[in-house]
Amino acid sequence: MEIVIAGPGEVVIRFIDSKGETLVRETLVVSGSPSVEGRRTIDLSVGTTSGQRPLAPVLVRQSHPKQRVTFDSETPSASHRGAVKRSVARARSRRTRQADGSRPPDRVMRRCT
Repeated sequence: MEIVIAGPGEVVIRFIDSKGETLVRETLVVSGSPSVEGRRTIDLSVGTTSGQRPLAPVLVRQSHPKQRVTFDSETPSASHRGAVKRSVARARSRRTRQADGSRPPDRVMRRCT
């Protein structure tokens, strides 16, 4: 896939798997005149111990509102970004709970007396 950034500034792109977990995060910076354009080619899969995992790009942050960012000549959808952010937040919350051994409040069991 080719990422094109038209205009100066910084963008953050996360590449997530089907579970919403971020496997790759890239910060790309383009410097110069307003007509400058940066290009980055990246494979949309990553090798893990369990095999190849497909990835989906998600534009997380854009430092300049006039920048144009495209993924394979298509503009990232704002609604897609929002849905993926929620998915990533859920995955992050799940990892935090697993790390400290706590359970979410709705799953706390109480002793009946």
